[in-house]
Amino acid sequence: LNFSSNFDIPPNVLVVALGRFNLRQWRERGTINREVASYTIHPNYTHEESGDSDLAILTLRTTVEYNLFIKPICLWTGSNNLDEVVNRIGYVVGWGQDEFGNPYTAEPRMARVPIE
Repeated sequence: LNFSSNFDIPPNVLVVALGRFNLRQWRERGTINREVASYTIHPNYTHEESGDSDLAILTLRTTVEYNLFIKPICLWTGSNNLDEVVNRIGYVVGWGQDEFGNPYTAEPRMARVPIE
């Protein structure tokens, strides 16, 4: 979700594309679309460039079965002690803005970034 202000978007206009790799291939093999039943945005999200609290939980209208292309994400299982992770290097993967200023890339890219 990308909000430029604090207005609400009705969940029935949102669709989640699962298993998508190339954003320019709408009918990509192994992907499915699901409608959103509801969503909750992190209460501290303020649409700032920092990305702090840039998180939302989406509840889908119908269930999803895992397959070769659709799998659960990997969540951090390491230490919760910030002293052990701050100033180290982390990996970010996604379709975000590229080095040329394009708002998104067709395929996901990986970046190594310092954890602050």
